[in-house]
Amino acid sequence: MERWVQSCRRELLDRCLLWNERRLRHALREYEQLYNGHRAHQALGRLGGVLHEYSHAA
Repeated sequence: MERWVQSCRRELLDRCLLWNERRLRHALREYEQLYNGHRAHQALGRLGGVLHEYSHAA
């Protein structure tokens, strides 16, 4: 949980200006979907715990 909070602060909250609780909750929901959907979590045991992701460099 501590890792998630640090990532959320660094990648979302330090970069956004959120005016009210409704916008904060919306931003957190979107970040949660990105975090859980895009990132490779070896702890989830996907592909036997070995997962490699590749993306094109700019």
